[in-house]
Amino acid sequence: MSWQLRDNVHWVGHVDWTVRDFHGYRTESGSTYNAYLVKDARTALVDTVKAPFAVDLPDHVRALVPLDAVHYIVCNHAEPDHSGALPAASTTRSPWRLSWPKPRPTSPTSSCAVRPPDRPRPGARGEAGYCHDRPEPRRHLTEEPGRAILAAYRDWVVCKPRAKALVIYDTMWGSTAKMARAILSGAEADDVDAKLFSVRDAHNTMLVTEVLDAAVLAVGSPTLNGGLMPQMASFLTYLKDLRPAGKAGFAFGSHGWARGGARDVQDYLKETGVTLLREPLDYRYAPDEKVLDECRQAGRILAESARRRA
Repeated sequence: MSWQLRDNVHWVGHVDWTVRDFHGYRTESGSTYNAYLVKDARTALVDTVKAPFAVDLPDHVRALVPLDAVHYIVCNHAEPDHSGALPAASTTRSPWRLSWPKPRPTSPTSSCAVRPPDRPRPGARGEAGYCHDRPEPRRHLTEEPGRAILAAYRDWVVCKPRAKALVIYDTMWGSTAKMARAILSGAEADDVDAKLFSVRDAHNTMLVTEVLDAAVLAVGSPTLNGGLMPQMASFLTYLKDLRPAGKAGFAFGSHGWARGGARDVQDYLKETGVTLLREPLDYRYAPDEKVLDECRQAGRILAESARRRA
């Protein structure tokens, strides 16, 4: 199977309809392994596919050119979804000579290949890309790069914020959940999109997707064994590695005989680069009305910061 993208440029990869997990991210609609055949004075295969699907790649290429007409194989990324079929592809010409681009890339496992834009042809229409109104593009790059989707990616890459406030929490006996709902109540306003999520019910993929265009977030965990809850640690680890830019927020949580959950959440937020709006809301046992009122006040601070940053 191949798709013509432009003159002499064809997609020859593989659509994996059944994959549901990629590096811990949910891929409910599957994914693609993207390989491209570029025909010019010399013919190049740009990337390959995951090893289990290597058997189909030569057929995709052969439908367009003889295998021995492929002069170059360009490997942009060393991970197996890009390079897994290199052994199968390299049997088209032997021996192959390995060379690095100049200047040598700072990351030896990642690079990119860029095709110069075509000159406009008389009567030619603009590029007609497509994108669906669905969340997968924000979770991982799974759509064809039309103009609309590229514009959206530019916003996601810089984490362009809108007036959106997230309250994300875990709870043990319900106390931190009560605090979370009070913070949400304070953050709710006509001009602020305030959302509440439990890490027990929302996958990390959805949570980090929501963070992309959020201006602010409040993150809460009770204390377990002197630290934060494991599922909250999982979410915050993903968030820290992604380092979404331009976010502000604070930590909160309840504790019993020992504190530590809210403190650990704040440490994660600091490492992520989140600007802290206040010290953690950290209270012992179930929150009383005084504590809940302070949580609502903190929610109002969250909403005001969301307005300023949007």
